[in-house]
Amino acid sequence: MPALLEALGSARVFDLEQPRYADAPTHPAYVHPGFNYLLTRHHARGAPEARTSASGIVVMPEHSGTHIDALAHQAENLTLHGGVHVDTGVQTSVGFRVLGIDTMAPLVSRGVLLDVAGPKRLPPEHPITPEQLEKAAKAAHVDIRRGDVVLVRTGCGALW
Repeated sequence: MPALLEALGSARVFDLEQPRYADAPTHPAYVHPGFNYLLTRHHARGAPEARTSASGIVVMPEHSGTHIDALAHQAENLTLHGGVHVDTGVQTSVGFRVLGIDTMAPLVSRGVLLDVAGPKRLPPEHPITPEQLEKAAKAAHVDIRRGDVVLVRTGCGALW
């Protein structure tokens, strides 16, 4: 426990979220912009009270901004991760009974950045090999340990 408390005391937190804004990049399968904000209540003269408020609704495709896909996100031959068949009642109109993102625990762990791009950006469709990851880890003087969260820098974040 003392080692854990010491590690937490020196920990740094990094926000990895990409900004969300009107016309932000989104997956090409979506026809709407990546982010919409609708001001549904606004300040106006003649309100019955002196204090007014403004609020809105945020509407965006689930593939906008930074996100983690649930294990239920992809299927092959109608079979999800772990051999779960979609016809077993796991898929509902409001989400999934199993393998949904709401079942995922928060990621709190040591993070390791492996910069495979260096000063440039990797080309589209570039496959990242185990050798590239090992080279990046060696250049960063880090050992990947069980439970680490590994972030791979490709340089494509600059396109956001």
